Amino acid sequence: MNHPVVIIGGGLAGLSTSILLARANVPVILIEKDTYPRQKVCGEYISIESEKFVNQLGVETSTLPHIHTLHLSSFSGKMARLPLSPGGFGISRQYLDHQLSIIAKQAGVELLTGIRVKSIEDNHVQLLSGETIEASLVLGAYGRSNPLSGLKIPKNQKQYIGIKYHVRSSAPADVIEMHVFKGGYCGFSKVENEVYCLCYLGTADDLKAYRGDIANYEAGILHQNPHLRARLLEVEKITPPITTSQFHFQVHRGDHRGHLLLGDATGFIPPITGNGMSLAFRSAAQTAPQIIDFYQGRKTKADIFRQQDAYINHYAKGRIRSGVFLQNLLLKQNYISDNLLFFGLNHFPFMGDILTGKAVGAPIMYPQ
Repeated sequence: MNHPVVIIGGGLAGLSTSILLARANVPVILIEKDTYPRQKVCGEYISIESEKFVNQLGVETSTLPHIHTLHLSSFSGKMARLPLSPGGFGISRQYLDHQLSIIAKQAGVELLTGIRVKSIEDNHVQLLSGETIEASLVLGAYGRSNPLSGLKIPKNQKQYIGIKYHVRSSAPADVIEMHVFKGGYCGFSKVENEVYCLCYLGTADDLKAYRGDIANYEAGILHQNPHLRARLLEVEKITPPITTSQFHFQVHRGDHRGHLLLGDATGFIPPITGNGMSLAFRSAAQTAPQIIDFYQGRKTKADIFRQQDAYINHYAKGRIRSGVFLQNLLLKQNYISDNLLFFGLNHFPFMGDILTGKAVGAPIMYPQ
């Protein structure tokens, strides 16, 4: 083939796929609307299932904080301390995406940053500037909500907002905290360079009730959980709040109008599982070999579209449904169920193993 593979979106799925393709001598153009380094709303905890794959890509993780314990608190102040098996590690998206962008360029990816795509028609990508790029195959790795996807969030669905800070703290480096509050939950764990990530999901309606004032919203809603209040008062915020919205927690699709989808564009898992990044990496590891075969003439476009649908229906859908189950289990609590859940977690360790195990996948395997 004469034309490159064009990937739209330079997040984890897009960057990882571009690296794997370039290393297999497939010409790749990756188009990203932002520039690196950049902040993103993200819990910044990655399940250990991804570590070997992240190392294969070229990102060193041995010096990063490795996390083996979960401290879970309810909106009423109950607390459970659970072992995380196999655990995970902390790394900021600002650092991780930037490192992957450097590795991609070193591998031979043509990385176009600060550029927006207007439309995709078959194998033609039209940029907002008016230029058109012809591709052998177009991949949409543009995230969960992008006009290019054609996805419309149902009007009757509860609208969520995500807010993230980087902070300083004296908290243990090997613990991730998850604090439930009215309408949402907050994750807290260490990343690189003595920095911690504090990221929470709440409802847009609750924030509107405080006229969009984040500080007042936190004081009025998040502080109702005494453990979360103590953590929020203990930390020193070193970045302003970064916000995002347009969450739709379900499987979307494997392709759209002739282009293949990757990562969050295929479906979005609730962040309470801490596995959105792992699913992005897994998407790259699953898809890249199919694209290499297509580019080298061993598979047709229809073949890789069918394999992508099979991956989504047989694997990703199950992971996302497990994530929705865990989120609902914590958010839809009442006084009785809250007492029962935390009594069980504190007195029957196998319950914690079952719950944390539902959020974890097998190690991502990619041939050396």
